[in-house]
Amino acid sequence: MMLKTIPLILIICFTLVLRLIFSRLPNTALDTEEEYVDEVPIAIVVPTTMDNNSHGDSSSDHTTGRNMPVRPKSNSNLSPEDSFAACLMWLDDYSSLNEWIAYHYQVLPLRYLVFLRDVPSQLDPTPILDKWKELIQIEYWTSYRDFMTNKTYKYIRRRKRASRYVAIQKEFYRGCLVHAQANNRTWTMVHDTDEFVVLNNKIVPNATSRMEEHGIVLEVVKKAHAKDPSVGVTGQTNVKWFANCTGMAKVQYTSFESTPEEVTKGVPYSFVDPYRFLTHRFRHKDAKGLIGKTMVDVSKFDLSEKTWHDFHSHSLIRGECFGEWGERHDLLEVNHYLGSYERFQRPSDFRIGTNRTNRFYHLNKQAIDRMSMQHLDQGDVIRPWLQGFVKHFGEENSNYLLSDVGSPYNRDTALPVLDSSPESIQNARSVLTSIL
Repeated sequence: MMLKTIPLILIICFTLVLRLIFSRLPNTALDTEEEYVDEVPIAIVVPTTMDNNSHGDSSSDHTTGRNMPVRPKSNSNLSPEDSFAACLMWLDDYSSLNEWIAYHYQVLPLRYLVFLRDVPSQLDPTPILDKWKELIQIEYWTSYRDFMTNKTYKYIRRRKRASRYVAIQKEFYRGCLVHAQANNRTWTMVHDTDEFVVLNNKIVPNATSRMEEHGIVLEVVKKAHAKDPSVGVTGQTNVKWFANCTGMAKVQYTSFESTPEEVTKGVPYSFVDPYRFLTHRFRHKDAKGLIGKTMVDVSKFDLSEKTWHDFHSHSLIRGECFGEWGERHDLLEVNHYLGSYERFQRPSDFRIGTNRTNRFYHLNKQAIDRMSMQHLDQGDVIRPWLQGFVKHFGEENSNYLLSDVGSPYNRDTALPVLDSSPESIQNARSVLTSIL
């Protein structure tokens, strides 16, 4: 009997030894976090803010440090029930971060942010975050250990590169929502720095003018829950807006330029260069819709037993949330901006391959091939937020908070201007065809 069990014991021992060996091998896609975070100092690389061939005033004050506190003209101390939280997993999108925070502070209104500086990041976001720390409660995470158990961490590390990133993202969403819930937050957004939540003018009456109002998104959400027809709620069509977790349609905005008159329209401030703002410079929609994003009232769900398997990158909590229904039904949309050529070049972001230049032109080529004069859709609904922001803070504070927004305008890399002529679309197609 003993002789028969010896081979089995040897096999078990051999298996355990192999598992021990492979568990200690380096994880080449993300490296081990111990190597990347705990042993290697953060590489502080602050991008330049100097304009190249700027359309705007290059003499604007872009100083990032000052001693005086920022005080808005109106009350900004809002309770969790009267404000939004957000979860942001950041990977070197430095040029968009300040605009993203300022915009959502104004329109949500954002008052609580869980910010994860993703492990492969090479840039330091703290100069921007420091400007907002008196206005928004910011939880700054720099390690996967901030939201993962050791067991989950070891399990995810062994997954293949692509699925590992998705698993980390979903585990961050889980950890962030649980953290927000523990801090008595309610409505929480989960989206990226190139995504901006906006009213849908196809559903919400007077959406464009209302985008100037501080906290307009939460106002619309609350009125939708109260079945108030003033925000476009029409019974069964918008039944999901009575729910506590619901999706929003996502619309992609291309990198094609507009005329200077269109970009600067409604921006009367000398200290603001609208060419630095994604929400003002890029106005041309892609006709193809994208998978939407989700917002959730974390106070309404039991998240204690859920794992990362229960979460999804877009629909968020599996089986609990409504997905997006599209532009004809959703009260809110998410504007997704490709942005400028310079913004798109992020070497640390491996998710879409190493040739980001080719990807940038390819995405815009696909979009222009779908365009026609009948479908040259321009998105200006979002633009009044900036006027509302300046009214809320005043010009001096706004100048300080909006400094270092965006990436420089460069006519050498800017895509062609699209206007009301068929020739502009054909010219854009020809330019991108010659590049690709």
